[in-house]
Amino acid sequence: MIPNLLSDITKCTNFCNLITNSNCASSCNDIVDSQRYQGANEKKDFQLPEPWTGDIINAPILILSSNPGYSGDELYPNFTWPAPMVADFFINRFQNRGSKYSWVYENKVLKKDGKRGISVRYWTSIKKRVEELLLSPAIPGIHYCITEIVHCKSLSEKGVKKALPECSNSFLENKIRISGAKIIIGIGDFVRKYFNEESSIDGIPITYLPHPNAFKPKTFYKTHTEENIKRIRKILSNEHNVLSDIDYSDMSLPSEEEVKLFIDSQITTHNRGTVLKS
Repeated sequence: MIPNLLSDITKCTNFCNLITNSNCASSCNDIVDSQRYQGANEKKDFQLPEPWTGDIINAPILILSSNPGYSGDELYPNFTWPAPMVADFFINRFQNRGSKYSWVYENKVLKKDGKRGISVRYWTSIKKRVEELLLSPAIPGIHYCITEIVHCKSLSEKGVKKALPECSNSFLENKIRISGAKIIIGIGDFVRKYFNEESSIDGIPITYLPHPNAFKPKTFYKTHTEENIKRIRKILSNEHNVLSDIDYSDMSLPSEEEVKLFIDSQITTHNRGTVLKS
């Protein structure tokens, strides 16, 4: 189920159709076109829809926001990447393989040229919010998994509202079903309104926080009562909701050495192309 869902999202039919034929009539036109406006002209230029980031089966907290932000400089999966490497990127994106070979290191993405970007403010904020609940250091991807309602990447939520019904109907229910989360944290007004401030989703309790970009208090201490925080901590202290019938055994993930060789080859190819163009 895991490999099928991951592949279904990253190779979404609407997305695939639109990057080869921009004239297709679809609710996803605007969000896919947002990458065209950023310079995606060929199929290989488009960044794949983002299914989730982290261990969605075992992470006790599921972070849910509107859609992933776009960064054209990031070394990020596209249609040229082999399926096992795509899976490793999203499942092990936060895994610490050192400053050179981590997809993300200290909340800084690995760029196409091998350098590190600046710290991603959203990830930094989410980590702090989780640590407020745990009262201890949190490991991204392990203590919490990050995902979105709409999976295609764009800047400033471009095209999200229009793509929402199609994307959520296609993937959201199955994604929550495979999650072993004990609690969902909905980030931002978009998610809060989508769920109409429901207190649980498919049996999993959900609570809400403002988006890190919002001009309002964002911490649990300033947005939740002490009673609510204690309730959430009690939920998290209960036995972990690991789904015994779902695991990664049917996935073909690359070895650490294969990941390192792949990263080296991607960076070398990019830098060689940059030199040839200059």
